[in-house]
Amino acid sequence: MAENKKSFLLYANIIEVVSKLPDDKAGQLFKHILEYVNDLNPKTEDLMIELVFLPIKQRLKADLDIWEKKKIGYSKAGKASVEARKNKKESPEENNNLKAEKFNKFWDIYNKKQGKKKCLTKFLKLKNSDILKIAETIENYIKSTPDIKFRKDPYTYLNGEHWNDEIKKEPKVISYRSKFTTIDKVIELFKETDFSKTIKKYKSSEERVKERLDEFLEKEVFKADFKNRPTDEVLSHFINSLQFNPPKKVIIIDENPIVPWLSK
Repeated sequence: MAENKKSFLLYANIIEVVSKLPDDKAGQLFKHILEYVNDLNPKTEDLMIELVFLPIKQRLKADLDIWEKKKIGYSKAGKASVEARKNKKESPEENNNLKAEKFNKFWDIYNKKQGKKKCLTKFLKLKNSDILKIAETIENYIKSTPDIKFRKDPYTYLNGEHWNDEIKKEPKVISYRSKFTTIDKVIELFKETDFSKTIKKYKSSEERVKERLDEFLEKEVFKADFKNRPTDEVLSHFINSLQFNPPKKVIIIDENPIVPWLSK
C-alpha cells in the first residue's frame, strides 16, 4: 500500500472462488490479503491460498497504480491552482473600483468634507500598502483631533502621507472641582463663615480672594489625605496660608460685597 492510503477495493466477483474454499481457508485468505495491503509481506506454504490470492494481488496492484496517478494529478492541479491565484492580478478597473470603495469609507470616517474630487484622485494613486496603513491609523488620528477645525484638510493629510506621523495624544485635563466633592464643602463653609471677613481683613475683593482659594485647592486636592481631612480643617489651613500669600489689596467701596460666584 502507498503512504497515506488508508483503504482498498475488494471486488465482489471473488465470491465465485472464495465460496469454494473451506471456512478456515477463506479466513486465512482474508488475513493474507490484509497483511499484504498493510505491507507486511505475507508468505504462505498453502498452494491453494497462493493460487486464489494471485489474481486478487494483481487487481490490488492495478488499483494502487491508478490511485498513485490520480494522486499526482490532484497534486499538480492543486499547485497549479495556488500558483494561478498568486499570479492573478486585478485589472486597473477592478483595482480602482476597490480603492473607490475604501475611499468612501475614509471620507465618512475623516468627516471633514473639503475637496472630495481631488482627494479621490489622490487616493486612487496611492499604493495598496499605504491604503492599508491609513485604515490601521485613521481612527487614532481622528480621536487625537476631536475638534474638526484642528484636523488637517483631507487632501493635505493624503498628499503629505500623514498616516506615517506619530500621533500624540493630548494630555487629559482634570478639573479638581468636578473630581473632588470635598471642594464644594470647603467653598460652602467659607461662604457661610469667613468670606466677607477675609475680604475686609485683607482689604481685597471677592475676585482676589477667589483666586487665592482656587490656587490653594488646586494644590491641596492632590495630597493623599485631602478627602479624609475635615472640611473646617482644610478651610482653616487656607485662611492661615493667606498670611504668607495674601490677596492683593483693592479699594473697597461696598462694606457688604455681594459674592455671586459663591451664591450660585
